[in-house]
Amino acid sequence: DRMKRYRNLFMSAFIIFSIYFVHLFLSTHIHTNKATVPILPTIPHSSILPKSNKEQYPWAYNHSKIHIVIPYDCLYYGDAIQGLINSIVSRTKSRDRLVLHLLVLPEEEESAIIFARRGQELFPEISFNLATWWGWDKHIKNYQTILENEKYTDRKSDPHNIARIYLPKLLPHVEKLISLDADMLFNIDIAKLWKAANVRKRPVAVVEDQTNKTLSRYIILDPHNQTLIKTFPPLVRNFIKKADFSLPVFSAGVFVANLTLWRKQNASHLIEEWGALNTAQPVFSHAMKKMLLNLVFHKNTSILEPFWNPGTCNMSSVGALKTPILHFSGRYAKPWLPPTVSFDCSEDVRRLWKSYFTEFEWKLAATSCVGADRKRSKLIGHVPHRVLQKKNLLNTSTPSHVVSRFSKT
Repeated sequence: DRMKRYRNLFMSAFIIFSIYFVHLFLSTHIHTNKATVPILPTIPHSSILPKSNKEQYPWAYNHSKIHIVIPYDCLYYGDAIQGLINSIVSRTKSRDRLVLHLLVLPEEEESAIIFARRGQELFPEISFNLATWWGWDKHIKNYQTILENEKYTDRKSDPHNIARIYLPKLLPHVEKLISLDADMLFNIDIAKLWKAANVRKRPVAVVEDQTNKTLSRYIILDPHNQTLIKTFPPLVRNFIKKADFSLPVFSAGVFVANLTLWRKQNASHLIEEWGALNTAQPVFSHAMKKMLLNLVFHKNTSILEPFWNPGTCNMSSVGALKTPILHFSGRYAKPWLPPTVSFDCSEDVRRLWKSYFTEFEWKLAATSCVGADRKRSKLIGHVPHRVLQKKNLLNTSTPSHVVSRFSKT
């Protein structure tokens, strides 16, 4: 009996070790990940970078660098991104401090490589990095109901917008960064915003809404209805108990983040949990990225001066130039589109936007985003594109120096 027990133990140990070594062999010799970008490889998704990467990614270890994140939506905002980068570069005195991180979906990576190569030719002193979100297909299921609902198929629920809640995972080597929407212009040195944002003790520095929009405007449920509140998970109940609904919300178009604090506070997980809860049992209205950030960082923000509040597309030339940041929010406020479409834009702002192409011309082929067009069309709709189709304005001419995604059907 003793020998039989020993033999059984030996066989069990042999089977366990065999399984372990087979797993080790497979994980070492079989690679399932797609090839990295040849010119701008995405930095490994790890909280600690190997020392060998210091030569390949020197800006990741240089604390004087200014990290800027821009969603790379080449299909709808390619022209806008060019204008934004041109404005930042032209206004920045120390351009070698700039590191531009483009948030890219897998189907856009090929186009992003072309874009980044051209950017490096125009601005050799600037570092470009592609942060590709490979896991989006898995996480987007949390928002499937919202995306399928017609009234939510706009920029606020676009993958490029919501992907920014995963900044700590996408950019594990970065501590502090500036997150920008693509449809913006800078009339000031971005280093001044970098310096003004104090995020040493707060996870995010933000600009409060100047139009008296409070948190209560976006909350669907009645916080005083205790019977209803009890049906929600603890995350919602605890928030309702502690929240101040009279506080103004902040814009998510531009913010400065301390990603180290995001990681310590597990912010990405909380944001994702709120998104999943809202899909199952609506708590807030459809301004997805904005509300998710407002809920998770409620009472835990560093407030920037009103000076940094973005201007709009209908300003005069004097007002626009005095405003440090312009944000072209709204489907009819895009200065790169024809006046018949962007009728919420003044001619002064339209001329200002064009002026940033005088010094730097990207001259990218209109076909550089065709592949992404075919792949993304199945994923998500887009209101501005449908508006253009309804008005038969896709063939409207655009300025010669702008490569427009709307110039051809």
